[in-house]
Order: sequence, then structure tokens, then C-alpha cells
Amino acid sequence: MRPPSPPRALRLMGAVAAACLLAGCAVDPGLAEDSASDDGVPLPATEGYQPLTVYLAVAETEAVPGTSGRPFGCGDLLVPVQTVPTDTEDEADAALDFLFADEQGWHGDPSLWNAVFDARETLTPTGHRREGDVEIFTFTGTVTPEDDCTAERIRAQLQATAAAFTSAGQVRLEVDGRDLDDVLGLEPLRLGESVDVPQGDPTPSGEPSDGSGGQTWAPEGESSWGPAEPTQGTWSPAQEPSAP
Repeated sequence: MRPPSPPRALRLMGAVAAACLLAGCAVDPGLAEDSASDDGVPLPATEGYQPLTVYLAVAETEAVPGTSGRPFGCGDLLVPVQTVPTDTEDEADAALDFLFADEQGWHGDPSLWNAVFDARETLTPTGHRREGDVEIFTFTGTVTPEDDCTAERIRAQLQATAAAFTSAGQVRLEVDGRDLDDVLGLEPLRLGESVDVPQGDPTPSGEPSDGSGGQTWAPEGESSWGPAEPTQGTWSPAQEPSAP
């Protein structure tokens, strides 16, 4: 858990963290023992590195066949997505920073949308704390979505991503001491049961790279994402299919 710190410092730290996540930064060889590739070139160890789960949104009518997500808001699905492996002391902070430092917004083809992209210049995560059975995630700044549907997406992404990294029975989001639901003028979040988008045509351009029936996409700007369970397949924020 990080203590509150100046927004500028948080923004810079978040940008650096997300850049490493998107680019798949190598592990510092000094942090663990190296292994060697077939040609004898040392390879950095990855012990302790794990992907983070963040949540993105997609209109249910536009979701790729095979996608799993929970319905909410304006006919959208909330889809769990995995970042590239990272090593961090606080996974919740890192996952939220990842959403706020995203410089693309849309990821994949057809796309998953990071609605937090619209708030990244005015809203900053400042940490979280436990009070009884409630994990409180705090933010500072302002959030003024263009419509109620965007507000629903921002709230759902933040709440689901935060909840993925706490054992608390409840999660509350606060902006400068005010409940995010009140700030956005929303009723409490209601998620439907997980649904699977049926397989079938049309399918996104490109072919599966691993033969498993899942889609793999080449990163744009050296970024990489993949869906967490229960979604099937592997995803990257890209426009073109990747080589195997």
C-alpha cells in the first residue's frame, strides 16, 4: 500500500510502470540468477514475475467470439485482461496505474476499450487502505465523463480491477473523500452473470498463433495484454496479427 503522494509523482511513476508492462521490460539480471539460451546468451530470470489482471469494456454486440465477460451498464461486457508479467510490491496499485498510464485507449481488433483513458489527465490513484472488511481505494482530482455510459465503464473498470487484488468483502472507491458513485451520479454497480460470446463468423482478421483456437495479436507500440480467466485465448493491444 502506498501513502498519498503528489499527483505529478504518481503520474510519472505510473507512466514508467505501464511502459514496462506494455513493452514487457526485461528482468534485471541482478535480481535473480540468470539462465542461458541455446546459443549461450544469458537470459534474465523471471521468478516472481506475474501478470496483473485489469478490466476493459466492450459492447456485447461487438465482442469477439469466445470472449467471456460480465454484462453491465449500457449493454457492455466487463472483460478481465492480463498484462505482461511484472514484479511489484503492490499489485493493486500497479494494476490501477496501468489503466491510468495507458496511452492508447482502444486495444485489439475488434477492440476492447479502456474507458479510464478518458480520465487519466484529471484523476489520479493515490493508494488504498483496509478498514474492517472494506478496502478503500482513493483517488484525487476530477472525473467528468461525457455521458452516463462512459461513467459506468470507468466505475466498473476501476472497481473490478481494484477488487481483483484484495481479500476484503467490499471495495469502495473515493475521490477526495467522496464515494465515486456519488461523484458520477450512479447507482451501485450491478454485474450480470458471466456470459460467453458464441463462436462463429464473422471472426476477427488474422489466425490463431498457437493453434488453440484463441486469437493472438501483435502489440502496437510494443504493448501486450492477454485475457485473464475465464476468457479464452490471448490478446494484445494491436491492429495486426502476430507471428507465432
